[in-house]
Amino acid sequence: MKADKEHITKGVDLKFAIMCDGYSLQHWQYEIIRSLQKHGIELTLVILNDNDEPRTPFFRKILRYKYRYLLFNLYNRFILRPKSKRAIDISAEIQEIEAISCKTNNHGYSQYFENDDIEKIKAKELDFVLRFGFNIIRGDILESARYGIWSFHHDDEQKYRGTGSVYKEILYNDPVNGAILQRLTNRIDAGVILKKGYFQTVKHSLKGSFDNVLYNTVSWPLQVCIDIQNGVAGYIEDEPSTSAAPIKKTEGNFNTFRLLCKLFFNKLKFHYKELFFTERWIVGVSDEKIESIYENGNLANVTWLEAGKRYRYFADPFTIDFDETRLLLFFEDYNYKTRKGIISSSFYNKTTQEFSPVVEVLEKPHHLSFPYIFNHEGNWYLMPESSENKELSVYRIEKDGSLSFYKELLKIDAIDTSLFQYNDIWWLFFTRKHNSNSELHAYYSKDIWGPYEPHKNNPVKTDIRSARPAGSLFYVESDLIRPSQNSAKYYGSRIEFNKISKLDSIIFEEERTQIIEPSYSRTFNRGIHTICSAGNYTVIDQKKHTFIFQSFKYQLKRKFKALFTRSSLQPK
Repeated sequence: MKADKEHITKGVDLKFAIMCDGYSLQHWQYEIIRSLQKHGIELTLVILNDNDEPRTPFFRKILRYKYRYLLFNLYNRFILRPKSKRAIDISAEIQEIEAISCKTNNHGYSQYFENDDIEKIKAKELDFVLRFGFNIIRGDILESARYGIWSFHHDDEQKYRGTGSVYKEILYNDPVNGAILQRLTNRIDAGVILKKGYFQTVKHSLKGSFDNVLYNTVSWPLQVCIDIQNGVAGYIEDEPSTSAAPIKKTEGNFNTFRLLCKLFFNKLKFHYKELFFTERWIVGVSDEKIESIYENGNLANVTWLEAGKRYRYFADPFTIDFDETRLLLFFEDYNYKTRKGIISSSFYNKTTQEFSPVVEVLEKPHHLSFPYIFNHEGNWYLMPESSENKELSVYRIEKDGSLSFYKELLKIDAIDTSLFQYNDIWWLFFTRKHNSNSELHAYYSKDIWGPYEPHKNNPVKTDIRSARPAGSLFYVESDLIRPSQNSAKYYGSRIEFNKISKLDSIIFEEERTQIIEPSYSRTFNRGIHTICSAGNYTVIDQKKHTFIFQSFKYQLKRKFKALFTRSSLQPK
């Protein structure tokens, strides 16, 4: 019952089953079922694990208990309770759905289904099965649904194998937590990758890491279904993944103790950095073309513009070649006193390499940043981020450098939007307030002024290393290059360039081709997250982490408020 790669069915209704150990699922699993059902994907079968648990007398249990896992088990049972893993009883919601109880033949950790049960499952003509229970499944059961049995592994399979997903990243100081949705094969740790993404490890909170990774993979089965219905899921029949990653265990008492120590010290470090190390950005102009920077992978000859006051910074620069002697820069002008950004501008003299006094050109009651600039039919336009107000608006740049409102494109909480044309279609790329650093969304229109429609399978990319836009797109020969922010280590740590290879209303593919680290600077060398070109010049920003009293006061007040709020919610 295997799908032919050349004939992945398009536009059909889909049916699926779930494999589980009972009628209790974790909350993130329950949300997957809800998302599928909400979009018309029908749950038609529940496959229950009917294997008998051996009954062992109490005193024998005590004697045989694996005490080397005691600390791990106690921590998981009584302390670690992330919302994503909260138990949800689904018995009432699926009482009208057929259930089949299956016993398996066990060989080590592998489980083989009985032929009679396999035939019953095949008779349901399922499109796929989601594995939320059982153990390592092998044998003919893997071909019981048209598109196979799908299973999650919440680690990067190229780094880690075995149990202990999400724990390992904290234990081994990995800033990125990978995850995959795979179609299972008979080979252990060698599934066919259906979806893959990368998230930031929440190093100071295991609960936070679990919720971040588990909840943000909820949409993946639905996205694969959408690809199937659009006829672009040929990857389901790709070759299985191969991995030489070591099997690293986390369950032992010693590793659990190490993990708890790391969490404790990471928590202290997190609060210390929030209080005493605040980011402060500067913007700069390089006399190198962006194509040269892209080819060489480094920056040079940068003239910097720094805000005079310590509580203020400049970031997100964009520029136009204003005339023969000057560039006109627009950038975010942030103030820690007001905790709000405005859009300011400055002229850069190409001959003297000096900046004119900074002028405030756009202020709103809400935060503004990332003033993306584009040209259309001879006119220059500016499109700032205004996610707090859930709007994406365009302003015309007048001949004197001032701004006048032109048009609202979307009502949406878009962050760091890029606008570009590809194959005669206009595209908006941005992240959204939820998952602002890891999920890329795309909207498209035949006309630059809209109306814009969402890509059929948003988010089109899930990757903390390269989802969020970092500036204007540009061509290198015939390749369209998209700059993106890498916030894996911390926000805005470096820029990655990606070559777009496929883009239309139902598919998006790109590959990383280059990395840009911050250029040498005595102090502002901790990050770079915006790059834009104008003729022979390129503008960038860089940051340092420093103490700013206004931020310290705000963070301290916020932390005390959170502490007292939690205390007041404790039961008396």
